[in-house]
Amino acid sequence: MQRTLKPEDIANEISMLSSFSGEAVLAVEGVTDSRLYGKFCDEKVRVVVGHSKSNVRRAVDECWNNRKIDNVIGIVDADLDRIKGKKRTPPVFSTDQRDLEAMLLASPALDDVLSEYADRDALDAFTDEYGPVFDAVISACYPIGLMMYVSEKYKLSLNFRNLDFESFIDPRSLMIDEEKLLDEIVCCTAGRCIDRKELGRIYRNEASRDHEPLDYARGHDAVEVLLIGLKYNFGSFNAKGLRNGELSGSLRLAFSDYCFSITGLYDKTRRWSEKHCFDLWSLKLKL
Repeated sequence: MQRTLKPEDIANEISMLSSFSGEAVLAVEGVTDSRLYGKFCDEKVRVVVGHSKSNVRRAVDECWNNRKIDNVIGIVDADLDRIKGKKRTPPVFSTDQRDLEAMLLASPALDDVLSEYADRDALDAFTDEYGPVFDAVISACYPIGLMMYVSEKYKLSLNFRNLDFESFIDPRSLMIDEEKLLDEIVCCTAGRCIDRKELGRIYRNEASRDHEPLDYARGHDAVEVLLIGLKYNFGSFNAKGLRNGELSGSLRLAFSDYCFSITGLYDKTRRWSEKHCFDLWSLKLKL
């Protein structure tokens, strides 16, 4: 059912909530987005799940421009928009980093998760040799995100699902073997004739340019890399059986009101909602 939902369906739901209850509406991409942003919302704000970035963007635009509903706002993942020069205009806003999970990792929530799951001595040894965990994770994820950009730019239709991260990530340093990454992507992209040598040439040409790694790093990949570090290097006993979904959930739980309050997303959406005379967020901050 969710896959068949159209922007008009989401717009109708927003219209109904706004008309019947007069409540402001926040439209987000997915269920996990709803859980996270929902805990920061004012009690008079309803959260609607659009089930896709396109649905959120088009539904909010429809409500704002054609149905004249001025107490609706949308939040979507930035994805590769900034890299491609695309800008979101209010009332649709983008995450500070590439996606929600990357935003969580870039916040103090990461320190709380490491406090819970990392062995302090092993973590200190890692950071002494390789630097902060966040920097190591982002550096490892950058080539994957860059390859996704390459795939889209050159219409290669490469498959990035079900990548075996342990085949190209060194668990000791969390450094990535780019050649093994390319091999893994080619292996996962079954049914397409891909010239491995040409793919490497295109990748190296793109990598030679001046890029900001954090713009390319995808949160899902970052969680996978962090999980490898916790399971095989600097994790404590309770991290050995940790799974991807549990680690993502821990990051969401650790993402506090304070963590959200220092994001650009919070500042921009707060200012916009106040300008349009409704309270979007209600944060509990210690003075």
